[in-house]
Amino acid sequence: MLVGTQMISKGHDFPNVTLVGVVGVDIGLGIPDLRSAERTFQMITQVAGRSGRGDKPGRVIIQTYHPDHYALRRAVEQDYDGFYADELRFRENFRYPPVVALASIMVRHPDLGRAKGIANAIRRSLDSANSKKAVRIVGPASASIARLKNEYRMQIILRSESRRDLRNVLDIGLAEAEDRGVEMRFAFVEIDPVSLM
Repeated sequence: MLVGTQMISKGHDFPNVTLVGVVGVDIGLGIPDLRSAERTFQMITQVAGRSGRGDKPGRVIIQTYHPDHYALRRAVEQDYDGFYADELRFRENFRYPPVVALASIMVRHPDLGRAKGIANAIRRSLDSANSKKAVRIVGPASASIARLKNEYRMQIILRSESRRDLRNVLDIGLAEAEDRGVEMRFAFVEIDPVSLM
């Protein structure tokens, strides 16, 4: 018996593996991130590939409260095209990339009050730069991981149908915040973030 985290699923060839169990897959699906279904699908397809190599057939058992979730159904079926179509529909419905341009501003500071103050000041500058309302701005709010490495984390999310409008609002808003004396060294901007955590 071999027990491990999802790292064990990535590319290693263990001979004579005939049964793989995935415990608590719902944790991955429940992460508040736009790519949680994609990551879960990848992990299940990778770990399923560990079982049944060679002459011996293999089985994969998945523990879940959501067996009808499209990521799980498509992973079990090894249906990459079906997952792509389902995931694209999900992202279109909720206005996530690649349908829109997305940016994240993460403010990190050891003092919660300062983190909130910096994030609120940045938001005011972004609102001022967004006079045409071409960009939807959400936040600031506590990040899904609100405190990490002794720093509080506040997040602002920007979405736009136009990448140019998104960049303009970001550039003008952040420059205005800096001109007003906002401590920008605590703000981290990511265009097309890989994760919203």
